[in-house]
Amino acid sequence: MHRLFLLLALIASLLLPTAARANPIEPEKAFAMRAQALDAQTIEVVFEIAKDYYLYGDKFRFEAEPAAVGFGALEKPAGKMKKDDFFGEVETHRGELRILVPVQAPPGTTRFELFATSQGCWDGGICYPPTTQQASIDLTAPPKKAGGFLDSVLGGRAGAGGASSAPVALAATADGAGSPAADAVSSDETGDIARLLSGASVPI
Repeated sequence: MHRLFLLLALIASLLLPTAARANPIEPEKAFAMRAQALDAQTIEVVFEIAKDYYLYGDKFRFEAEPAAVGFGALEKPAGKMKKDDFFGEVETHRGELRILVPVQAPPGTTRFELFATSQGCWDGGICYPPTTQQASIDLTAPPKKAGGFLDSVLGGRAGAGGASSAPVALAATADGAGSPAADAVSSDETGDIARLLSGASVPI
């Protein structure tokens, strides 16, 4: 995936006017992810989205190792709608994005590895393939203060040992099947490369 990213960055830099050229950053830096347990039934996933980048609101997928750990419908604030040439009318997120994910863990399971997959774009002309990031979760660990969206949802109790196990749904998105190995390039990304090689910029 990193070789694909470097290829896209190189081609985009050649196609953009000199004044508009910039150096896009790797997706793990553009969409930095961290996660923690708020209680035994809920985890908080935070994406720090870099300036001039955005994430698609319907591309989040969550998996766990061991696979016996499952997740319910995620809760997140509503994003802004955008007309996308590939996906049509889509929801997008910029800045800091906090997501609540209900956890369905078997009895006795308190630790697991979380694999969070997301997909986004750079305003400069590159849309990234789906990117998977990993975090270690301990359902027994006391959470750090959530703040922001979660404080408004949980009444300031997140991080104080009283986080609700039934968060209020503001914008619910059912989680779907995702893979921890998200290096495979989808047909959309293949089309992007073809458009770049033919001399057209990648629409976002």
